[in-house]
Amino acid sequence: MTNNRQLIYLDNAAAVPIEATSLAFMTATAPLVAGNQEGIHCAAYRTRNLLNQAADSIIKAVTGKSNDISLLWGDSGTTLLSTVLHLPYFSSGNIITTDLEHPALTAAIAHTGAEICLVKTPRGKIDIEHLDSLLNEHTRLVAIHHIQSETGIIQDLPTISKTVKNKAPQAKLLVDTVQSAGKIPIPWQEAELDFCFISGHKFGSPGGAAMLYSNKVLPDGTKLSTFFKDLRERHYLLGRPEPLTQLTMTNSLQCCYANMEQHLTTITNLNRQLRQELTSITLPNRNKLTFTVAAENSSPYIIHLLLPEFQGAVLVRMLSEHNIAVSAGTACAAETDNPGKTLPAMGYKKHDGYSTLRISLWHNTSETMIKKFTTTLQQLLSDY
Repeated sequence: MTNNRQLIYLDNAAAVPIEATSLAFMTATAPLVAGNQEGIHCAAYRTRNLLNQAADSIIKAVTGKSNDISLLWGDSGTTLLSTVLHLPYFSSGNIITTDLEHPALTAAIAHTGAEICLVKTPRGKIDIEHLDSLLNEHTRLVAIHHIQSETGIIQDLPTISKTVKNKAPQAKLLVDTVQSAGKIPIPWQEAELDFCFISGHKFGSPGGAAMLYSNKVLPDGTKLSTFFKDLRERHYLLGRPEPLTQLTMTNSLQCCYANMEQHLTTITNLNRQLRQELTSITLPNRNKLTFTVAAENSSPYIIHLLLPEFQGAVLVRMLSEHNIAVSAGTACAAETDNPGKTLPAMGYKKHDGYSTLRISLWHNTSETMIKKFTTTLQQLLSDY
């Protein structure tokens, strides 16, 4: 790859490049948070006060509420998932999840020791009838995604929540909202969600900042703020959050919510154009390029392709030689004997997992970038 060509970056679901406004905010804010927020002097108080203000504003932006919410700052969604699943309430009974979840969530669930039940996901949508049949008086947690990180499919959280609350009112609903925060509305109140997660590098803020927000008390009486405080101050299982990155994440997310309607319109139009461009691509092996999820069922920020008999990871490298960055749909397993669980869980053949690409958009994606990507992809498929 040469450095004198413009990078066409279409892997924003993995990480959005840090935006200039975020860097400017960091520079301006850095002198204000020199004090360790755990101290007792005036500098510590100022840092602590800024973090408290940020917590209030970010909770209100995401949930529409200003109280009755517990917040935990962290360095990543992975850390926070692991933390919340340390709650003793989730170590017995059963936990319901799917084969579509991010590996960080899957691993955290496996460490609880609880029985794990998998709900069916035909074509990526949670089977409500099957979910209802799995729920019982022993269910402690239902852990799912809002937007699936690979395919972009969106789950119907209000319907899922209603099913959970009616059949297993003691169960908590944990939703991975990392791909939806700042991009599409999260139905916190409508769906009566219990736990959600945000990660700053998914919407243009520097990495190293994440947030968990949740209802304050569990059915067993556990007060979440006390539990989180003990993990950090008594057991040292959580590090001190870095104020500057947390405040920058808050500012970035507020900007995203302030401009969400406009951004959604822009991204939806780009998504439509990209799908039209991709539909016109001819595969030399006479197979057809297909979308694993229809536009109306997926996030406008993510498009997931199936290119039969073409290796997604190979195409990623070939595109990279032209300064175009996308991802293989199952990037971490694309060249192994295990292409991942996502597509089989949706009803596709196992080997289809080797032949996928994920293109993910952001506000700085342009029509010119899309045209360059599709033109290059067509040429590379012909030369494959």
